[in-house]
Amino acid sequence: MKKNSTNPFLRKIIYIAVIGLLLIPLSFISRPEVTDQNGQVVDPGGRLSQMRRKEKLAQASISEIDPTSEAMKLASMGLRGVAVNVLWMQALEHQKNEDYDKLAATLQTLTKVQPNFVKVWEFQGHNLAFNVSMEFDDYEYRYEWIKKGLNFLKGGIAYNTDDHRMTDNMGFFTGTKFGKSDEKMPFRRIFRKDKVFHNEMSDKIAPDSYDAREYGPDSYKMAWHWYDESQNLVDNGARKYKSDLMFGMNRPSQTRQQAMILADEFRSDEVIREIWEDAGEEWTQYGSVELRNARDIAFTLERMDQYESRLAELRTELDKLTPGTRKLEHSQTWAGLGLPEEELPIIYAAPEELNDEQQSKRVMFFEMLNSPEMGFDSKIALTAEPDDQLEAKRLADEIANVLSKMSAISKDGGVINYSFWKSRNAAESTDAMVRARQAMYDAAEMRRKSILEDEYVYDYETGEKSVLRAGAVTLYEEAFSKWDELLKQHPDLIESPVVDNLVESMLKYRQLLFFAGKQWPKDFVLQWVIDSRKKTGNDDGLPTSQQVQDWLEDEQAASDADSVLQPPEDSDEDTSDDNVEPTDEDASPEDAGDSADDTGSADGESDDS
Repeated sequence: MKKNSTNPFLRKIIYIAVIGLLLIPLSFISRPEVTDQNGQVVDPGGRLSQMRRKEKLAQASISEIDPTSEAMKLASMGLRGVAVNVLWMQALEHQKNEDYDKLAATLQTLTKVQPNFVKVWEFQGHNLAFNVSMEFDDYEYRYEWIKKGLNFLKGGIAYNTDDHRMTDNMGFFTGTKFGKSDEKMPFRRIFRKDKVFHNEMSDKIAPDSYDAREYGPDSYKMAWHWYDESQNLVDNGARKYKSDLMFGMNRPSQTRQQAMILADEFRSDEVIREIWEDAGEEWTQYGSVELRNARDIAFTLERMDQYESRLAELRTELDKLTPGTRKLEHSQTWAGLGLPEEELPIIYAAPEELNDEQQSKRVMFFEMLNSPEMGFDSKIALTAEPDDQLEAKRLADEIANVLSKMSAISKDGGVINYSFWKSRNAAESTDAMVRARQAMYDAAEMRRKSILEDEYVYDYETGEKSVLRAGAVTLYEEAFSKWDELLKQHPDLIESPVVDNLVESMLKYRQLLFFAGKQWPKDFVLQWVIDSRKKTGNDDGLPTSQQVQDWLEDEQAASDADSVLQPPEDSDEDTSDDNVEPTDEDASPEDAGDSADDTGSADGESDDS
């Protein structure tokens, strides 16, 4: 066996020398970047540092002690997971003991060891803004803790720059807590003047960008910008964690929410109408974008009319290849639903010619007929002549594709009430709606001031009254007249929250009538709305037409009974004047004058008074 002639000591010297030489390129490759006091990069550093910045993996800044740095990871000796568990347990204990300042401090430390774990930011940001804030009675303290939750969540954006869930939650927290909580009105008043908070958010959103014209900074406009940032991230290639439908609706819905709450806070005007107009345009733009649902079906919400027209064209072409087959399929399907054959013409009649029951049967039939899963058109295509089979199959496949898109619009669009909000945006953008809301706002103001009846000036010379200021009752009636005109123009609003709010106003109006000693008017202008809602199962506590009619009949019957009980004016019986005491009505004008002289005044009051 040949002995190795290489000296082991020499080999070690060579290894050490090579290691020393390798340290020179390694120092250049791993050299950290250098920043100034303002955070501006002075030296981009080595290759590794530049790659970390490019791939947005950098977690620490030079001169800052950060537990996520490589040195701290090494110093933790593999106990980072243990530290995470301990910090979570401490956070839970502090919240249980209602020591919220210590909770906030613990959460700051927790995020240092889990900076890229999005759920930490989401969960604890929500915890501070929604849960901890509700532990305080004073709404100003609640507002402060909502801000702490938002600032906490915002701190995670730097560590998760390409994750739209961070900015989505910023938009959700801002819009929901400042715009939908029970304390939304005082919250929004504080928000408008909270320049400190605006400055805290200014590195992400410029304060001028959410300053609503004439109304100041608006929380919903700020939420819009957070959702806009999410949209930009996805457009630039970031991963999308939501469905197309739900992700796309977030941004345009904020403009609508802004218009709705401004109409509650202030008297409607041209500015609010224009915001509604902007909301309608954004909603239509959203509906014009091609979306994909969970079944990977591509559809466009705004193209429902085009799909229906295309469906009719395709079925007409298919029917030419299979004459008479469709009517036979209709008849068999109708019988399969257990419906009488004599009622089959319902499906060919115009909807306005049918009653509610017939319309219900017609809708049920066409829902089954247009179901992509049922494949009615594929069955019809099979009956085509052999030479037409290929073309019939092509038409049936295209019909199935169109039906799947229509089904997606109907189901997925129904989830977000797309058609309703489109109609609502259009209605709210009209001058008629502005006038109706202004009238309702004025009536509510008079009610708040407890001015129920009209205030008027009486001219004693002419005997005429001129209204000085209309009371709440009159203003409500004027407002209801404007709403009557509006609802007849937009009947799809009747079964909507718009009319729910209108019902609340009608209940207040009924209460005012009671205080004013008046009855419900028999010709109430919105009586048809009350009756319509009653038929659909809404018991609003308002009198229906039948109830009003019953009241009038009861009053008439009572009046007739009173007239029967009263004695006739001229009696045929011969009564003796000696047995009847003279009354004031029997007295002559001279007697009445004497009586007035005796009492001192014609009003029956004494001279002393």
